[in-house]
Amino acid sequence: MKAVSINKDSKLNKFILFAYMIGLPILLAVRDIGGVNVNKFIYFAFIAVAFAVADYETELYLFCFTLPLLSGLPDKYVLLVIIACLLAKCGKIEKTTIGFAAFFIAMELVASLFYPSVDLIEIASYCFAVLLFFFLLYQKLPEHYLSYLNFYYIGICIFFAIVVTSNLLSAPDYWLELFVRGWYRIGAENTASGSVMRLGVNANEIGCDAVVAFFVALLLQKEYGKKYLIIRIVSLVFILIGGMLSLTRSFVIVIALFVLVYVFASMKNTKKMGIALAFIGLIAVILTVIIAKNPELLEAFVNRFTAEDMEGGNGRMASILIHLKAWLKNMRGIVMGVGVTQNGDILGVYGTVHNMLVQVLECYGIFGFFVYLTGMLNPAIDELRKKPDIEYILPFSAILVYVQLVPFISAYTLMLQYTITIFALRCKHNKDSKTMAVKPIGEANYVG
Repeated sequence: MKAVSINKDSKLNKFILFAYMIGLPILLAVRDIGGVNVNKFIYFAFIAVAFAVADYETELYLFCFTLPLLSGLPDKYVLLVIIACLLAKCGKIEKTTIGFAAFFIAMELVASLFYPSVDLIEIASYCFAVLLFFFLLYQKLPEHYLSYLNFYYIGICIFFAIVVTSNLLSAPDYWLELFVRGWYRIGAENTASGSVMRLGVNANEIGCDAVVAFFVALLLQKEYGKKYLIIRIVSLVFILIGGMLSLTRSFVIVIALFVLVYVFASMKNTKKMGIALAFIGLIAVILTVIIAKNPELLEAFVNRFTAEDMEGGNGRMASILIHLKAWLKNMRGIVMGVGVTQNGDILGVYGTVHNMLVQVLECYGIFGFFVYLTGMLNPAIDELRKKPDIEYILPFSAILVYVQLVPFISAYTLMLQYTITIFALRCKHNKDSKTMAVKPIGEANYVG
């Protein structure tokens, strides 16, 4: 099977990638750091033209680069462009892609019949995200997973660079004092005022971004060794500082847990363990120097972990129990779920439950719960059977644990970021060279 390609000009594809990876960050930085209002339709037009002209394989690179930046873009329109262009050029659409996507889109449409008010744009954007989610999990893609991870990592580095810089520039002079008390943290919701938007997600999502980026960096370290080591370490320190400034306890817990897993898994191989300890140790030394000069960073986390709400998970356990009790009183919800986009209105509870399993259960019902987990986990199970090294497993394992502490299916960027961790699992069997060169699409290798 070969995908449909508008062009097979490798030079044109490389130019599109270069122009896109320079142009989009500049537009975001000018707006968020420079304070210049940029109409959201300029971003939309820029992205739409790039995806329309690029071939199928290049579109996938563009998507991986764009994914971390979605929160600062008109994401509902961008998702439509991305999935439309991918579907138009992918060739045959796999039955599993159609089956899973159609099932959950149909469930949301049926659930919307019971909503007190219908937000068509919100429902449509959810449907686009679901279709893209299962497309990336089950569609036959060019087997250049290392390149996908490279583009994703560059995108996440740009995300943290812009978010951290813009937040610190706009912070009050006494922000460290506020930070210590937990009154100031990076992680403001993406806001839109008319046609103006800003790059940013809530603190929990920033923590998840940092966790995935950290373990993707470990994978890239395994693949590239000393190549680009300095750039990778500097970018990773910056990402970890961004995660720390979010003051998210989940970020610290998950990072610490899987770093220990990584070290213990490397103990059988002395050389591998030495490299692992050296890489993590170097980053730890740099962070220690930064914290020594800014002790407020450590003090803020000590306060967070000794706060009164620590025992109850900052209200997470209470929220889970409230949601489950409300769900158990709704017979339709037990059988077929209450839907995703307005589940709180149907259940009569405030806020979104911070647990993926509970959220899937209440949104899709018992049957949908098992169907969703099957669709979500099957690609990972297929790769885990091939016994990849620990570096390829860590991004998947870390996000799977992290999303038990945050919303998942209602947070489209987290749901799509999960697909990046599947790409990491597949990276062991990558047919790409360790470069980011783009071949004509006719030369690409495909899964399956």
